[in-house]
Amino acid sequence: MRPPCSNSRCVPAAPDEFPVPARHVDKSFRMSVAVVHKVPGAGPVACGKIDRGGVKVGDAVMVSPGQFEGQVVSLESYHVSLPAASAGDDVGLAIKFINAKRGSAASVPSLRRGMIISRVNEKPPTVFDVYISIKIYLIL
Repeated sequence: MRPPCSNSRCVPAAPDEFPVPARHVDKSFRMSVAVVHKVPGAGPVACGKIDRGGVKVGDAVMVSPGQFEGQVVSLESYHVSLPAASAGDDVGLAIKFINAKRGSAASVPSLRRGMIISRVNEKPPTVFDVYISIKIYLIL
């Protein structure tokens, strides 16, 4: 026979004991692309978690690296259309691209995993290379 559980140790009460993580809603919009789907009629759909800030349908966005500019045509989360999403939400953004680079002819760029989506009027993320050097000394 099992002993009765107290209110603080019951499984249904356990999720209430976890702290809610802080969401950076007040910062500039950033989303890293986890998966890209090619949807007929909608074009490329970038899926991922919004790291910080928020986005709405109709916002002008930039995909870096490459400085591809576009507009959010639709926004979905788990097959539900949303008018807006904020930090911490897993979403899919259908993007209609305006131009490939600033001042160049319009073309549809290829979205890839790892790209960063931000707003056009905000500072784009900085791209840099990392070199790590490891020295190993053998003492004989």
